[in-house]
Amino acid sequence: KWCSPDKAADFVGKAALQRLVAEGTPRRSVVGLQFSAEGGKGVGLGPLFRPWRVRAADTGAAVGFVTSVCFSPAVGAHLAIATIDVESSADGTAVTVETTGLGPRSAVVRKLPFLPRKA
Repeated sequence: KWCSPDKAADFVGKAALQRLVAEGTPRRSVVGLQFSAEGGKGVGLGPLFRPWRVRAADTGAAVGFVTSVCFSPAVGAHLAIATIDVESSADGTAVTVETTGLGPRSAVVRKLPFLPRKA
């Protein structure tokens, strides 16, 4: 949780957050995306000035957005952090990312963290 809807203090979005908690199920999830070898070409690095749209590969429906991307030498691929609909958030789900100026790029959903934590 980034903030608590139970706080006594009022804040912007409190009513909306309380409604989401009352509904009991999140609509979106923060996930990782791993670009295919073709998909990672020219993708770039770092936080994005404007988030990139994520679409379901099979239907083309808009399912979320990418906020940052980088190349991972440990994984050997470009990786991204995305917020997408829960229905599309299963590990291995194919998506298409609409990059700014580079066209659509293929990627798959990956669980976070990308690498297992060392004990």
